[in-house]
Amino acid sequence: MVVKKITQKPTSEQQRAIDKATRLKTSFKLIAFAGTGKTTTLIHCSSALQQLGKLGLYLSFNKKMADEANQKFAEYGLNSVTCSTFHSLAYRNIPGWLKNKINKPTLLPKDIVQKFKLENIRFQYNGKNRQLTDLTLALIILNTLRYFCMTVDQTVTNDHAYIALKEQTSIKRNDVLEDKITSIAKMIWNDVVDPNGDYGITHDYYLKWWVLQKPQLDFDYVMVDESQDSDQLILDVLKRQKAKVIFVGDPYQSIYGFRGAKDILQNLDLEALYLEQSFRFGNAVADIANLLLNKLFGETRQLKGLPSKTSKVTTFSTSSYAPSSLNAIICRTNATAFEYFFKFHSYLNGEKKIRLEVDGKRSKDIFSGIFQLRANKRPTCKELQNFSSYQELVDHIQVFGEVEGATTELKTFLDLTNQYSWQVIEWALENSMSDDETDPKNTLVISTSHKSKGLEWDNVLIAKGFNYKILDQKLMISADEKRLLYVTVTRAKNILFTDGINDLLEHLNSKNMEISNA
Repeated sequence: MVVKKITQKPTSEQQRAIDKATRLKTSFKLIAFAGTGKTTTLIHCSSALQQLGKLGLYLSFNKKMADEANQKFAEYGLNSVTCSTFHSLAYRNIPGWLKNKINKPTLLPKDIVQKFKLENIRFQYNGKNRQLTDLTLALIILNTLRYFCMTVDQTVTNDHAYIALKEQTSIKRNDVLEDKITSIAKMIWNDVVDPNGDYGITHDYYLKWWVLQKPQLDFDYVMVDESQDSDQLILDVLKRQKAKVIFVGDPYQSIYGFRGAKDILQNLDLEALYLEQSFRFGNAVADIANLLLNKLFGETRQLKGLPSKTSKVTTFSTSSYAPSSLNAIICRTNATAFEYFFKFHSYLNGEKKIRLEVDGKRSKDIFSGIFQLRANKRPTCKELQNFSSYQELVDHIQVFGEVEGATTELKTFLDLTNQYSWQVIEWALENSMSDDETDPKNTLVISTSHKSKGLEWDNVLIAKGFNYKILDQKLMISADEKRLLYVTVTRAKNILFTDGINDLLEHLNSKNMEISNA
């Protein structure tokens, strides 16, 4: 490999980060707004530290990011930096007996029912008789362990059980039931940490085991990319290190709270340096991002567009723009992404390939579940198991489809099954789950907002379907949705088509605007 030279001169704010890093006196956090060159900054920092003979560790939230970082660091001859995910780092440092457990079958709810002889549990709630099935109880036990693995706690407690119970039911605190769940969860965990134990383990189990060993990392400094997506478990490891830690990320792009991520950037009592100069887009897109940052988050700092880059914010119409001019369509949900997939497959008529970037497995489960209900079969999909008939699903959507985000998505899935056969939907699903590489110039990517994070395209259309309401001059929107919108509007390099959120932008620009947290 031909080693590249770092030719780009660092900006003044990047230089401050380099100077801070090379002193290696204290850990610090680097707040990098969208498109502000955080990777370039880390390359500059690592290059300077390599010249000082220092060894570095780059940690990321997912494997794709770690692989991409490894390639970039190698291109610049930065062989003093090891790139890894948190899970990979743990895996390399766990004993063989624990690695062997990864290949064993993990416990399924039905296994737990049989092993621990679970039965249906009846209880009173709000004066009514309720029931927990044996399988639901088993699922709650597994989720209790999942929540335990997200924490720094030394042992499974009733608090973990209560969180899992609350997720599946509306039950209040119940010591007897929580004791039962905790007791079984502890027995499973004891088997996990027993070299002679029988059960297989998940990746989260060995990560938790490794953290409990209080490991020391043999590096001079650690760079934690996308720190806002990390959690307290990882923070616990990093706080104990002799190595200085550079926490890098953007708190406004913390969008994985639903799977346990906690924005540690906000709570870290460390000196903060900022990257505010975006290299991705010009002033027009930066203005939209700043509108969201200021009005939705109260952020007073300004994301600066690149003066030399021409960006445009407008509305998409086939009379002004050809569908083939789009490079990406970003949707709120998987269901909406499929809706746009079918629509633009017709528009493009073979001019471009279409690439779906969605949660293909979950989408397949829901589509399959709806078709199963239509055939008078019990759905295998977890999200649809509470429905005993197709009509019950339809009635539910008619009542709640306009007010609940999840139900709104379900309505879109249902509408698609009314328009297309299972064979056609299965063809689209195959596209969403394919690993084939595509030519970016000749491909239209239709992605969810979650999948779009960290990516960029020339011309981006924002689809309809984001979860907010505007009633009587008041915007009702959740904290999670605010962050998701910020991620979405900052993906475009050249043209941003804001069709799906024009009413939101108009509201934020109005004088009498009010915002309420949903």
